[in-house]
Amino acid sequence: MSHNPLPCKIPLIGIAIIALLVASSTPCDAQRRKRGLLSGPKSTQTPTDSADKEESEPTTGAVAQPATGSRATATPAKKGPVDLFEMASKNAADKKAAAEAGAKSGTDKEEKGTDKDGKVQAPPPEILTLESDGINIMAALFMSPNTEDPELAKTIVPIILVHDWGGTMNDLGPLAQYLQSVGHTVIVPDLRGHGRSVTMANAPRPLDYRDFNRAQIATVTKDIEECKKKLIGLNNEGKLNISMLSVLAVGETCPLVTGWTLKDWSYENRGSIKQGKDVQSLILVSPPKKFQQLSMPQLVRHPLLAGGAGIEIPTLIIYGRNGDSAKESSALYKLMSRKRPASNASDANVRWAQQSLFELVIPSSADGASLLGPNPALYRFLGMFNFYKVSRNADNFPWASRASGAN
Repeated sequence: MSHNPLPCKIPLIGIAIIALLVASSTPCDAQRRKRGLLSGPKSTQTPTDSADKEESEPTTGAVAQPATGSRATATPAKKGPVDLFEMASKNAADKKAAAEAGAKSGTDKEEKGTDKDGKVQAPPPEILTLESDGINIMAALFMSPNTEDPELAKTIVPIILVHDWGGTMNDLGPLAQYLQSVGHTVIVPDLRGHGRSVTMANAPRPLDYRDFNRAQIATVTKDIEECKKKLIGLNNEGKLNISMLSVLAVGETCPLVTGWTLKDWSYENRGSIKQGKDVQSLILVSPPKKFQQLSMPQLVRHPLLAGGAGIEIPTLIIYGRNGDSAKESSALYKLMSRKRPASNASDANVRWAQQSLFELVIPSSADGASLLGPNPALYRFLGMFNFYKVSRNADNFPWASRASGAN
């Protein structure tokens, strides 16, 4: 966390964040296509104006770093849409076949978690079924390659990636793969009514987000909470540090995720067991001014986001310079910059340390998921943001079990 950040200006970086409570209509299909949303888990649609075609290396003067202690080698994310369910199913089938072959031959040619040269390999994604309000919430889990190292595991920064309204987990597959490759554990859900999260006990037909009223839209934050519960379980196993949680939201889910983040910071400890206050960085891609009853300008008045209270949640706002969301995203950035100015330090490392609010403007007319599809320069900048604002401060977030009865 940052305390009393100083003023400054960094190219392609800045300062901004978000908010909650109003009303707007659901965008049409044409608008969703422009934001790069996939129609379903098996869609092979690719954005026609994605940010990677107009890629520009962010000029921050800082050097990109992997997550603290990472021993994994960063690998390029797969181009184009990724069907995470099919990928996980294939990997599970391959693993089973390899195990059966090894059992028959009595040999195991490769050490677990490494390739034939002994290099650390990122584990394949696993598809989870979480339950929220009786709904089967499907989520993809990308475990960090460092989970088997007892020391490194307790400094792993977990990340929850939340797709746009009308999108699916597949939109964020390439980004999840990249973040995993630099040492993070990542969980990406299909929100209720989206993708494969459409089955509910005793429901007469599949759930569809297009049928949701305002009250039902608000309940999707329970799906995010279930993802966090899964990460808490992994924390209790010593496989990550939940106190270093990072959250990323895309488009219209930005107000929902921002509200959930503030709620996370509102919990009081339960005896000696820490409760909440776990989100240490918030990343918003193409945040709108409002979504349904949710207003970003209202949310942004909270001291954790508005600044001036001595402690703020490190925040990064990303948007396309000529995208439909540019005006509203930029306005939110400017609103937040009033009390969270940029650092004027000449040294890049000092600027990263002093500043708590950042803006990344991509030279593109794309919005939301289209900006992430995939963009190596954006990925590196996002990785730097989490490295400098979370991983580097691991000493401030000592690992602790959240299990009942833990010391």
